[in-house]
Amino acid sequence: MERAIPYDTASLETSRQGAAPQRARGQAKLVVRRRDAQSVISDLAMSGSAKLLFPRRSTSSLDAVMLNTAGGITGGDRFSYSATVEDCASVTLTTQAAERIYRASPGAPGHVRNHLEVADGATLHWLPQETILFDASALDRELSVTLAPGGRLLACECLIFGRK
Repeated sequence: MERAIPYDTASLETSRQGAAPQRARGQAKLVVRRRDAQSVISDLAMSGSAKLLFPRRSTSSLDAVMLNTAGGITGGDRFSYSATVEDCASVTLTTQAAERIYRASPGAPGHVRNHLEVADGATLHWLPQETILFDASALDRELSVTLAPGGRLLACECLIFGRK
């Protein structure tokens, strides 16, 4: 018969106190250009937990779905998405699901930086699904847009309150 090894909860708690909590990081950059009658990817870079997916459609516009593989955002997480739409190109950016903002320690919000650039004759639809703010969440979000005089932008960001 095997003897049970006692589980040492005191040493486990001590090791947890000394370790810094894991934080999610991610960046995604997309450049879209016009080729013949289609909008296509000209440049694409992704790192960390920020991903872009491209569902196939039979339209001349490009669809891009932003994905956070960490699942949600909590204090100390940092994400950055940028999209540039060149002359006469068209793209719709959305998310795969509602973005969840979870509890954060005081003074340690999650950070999200989004930058959109739309050239003359280009169209960008910025339509992420809603952001759910949970109890004690903290988020520092910035959306900056550079819109050329002949560029078109449709942007919508919705906030809803989650469970307490």
